Amino acid sequence: THFSKDAEEECMIRSYQEEFVKTCSIFDKNIYYIDGRTLLGDDFNEKTVDGVHPNDYGFASIARTIENKIKEAKIHSEIMGSDHCPVELEIDI
Repeated sequence: THFSKDAEEECMIRSYQEEFVKTCSIFDKNIYYIDGRTLLGDDFNEKTVDGVHPNDYGFASIARTIENKIKEAKIHSEIMGSDHCPVELEIDI
């Protein structure tokens, strides 16, 4: 099967993301891979800056998609060394 360059690149990116999360989950069982296309919907390309990173429209779409699935949210203000406080979400997936 012949894929366009964009389709091949997208496949490569998705494979990398899945493998990265799989490797990280060896050390932390609370890491999961969720394909962004399931959070962004059909107009995926309109909701990203570069086909990977969500723009404002994309983040709003993600928030609408997961808002009813959030079980708990915590801000870890005690963790220093970052320009922002880490946020922890417990989500039904």
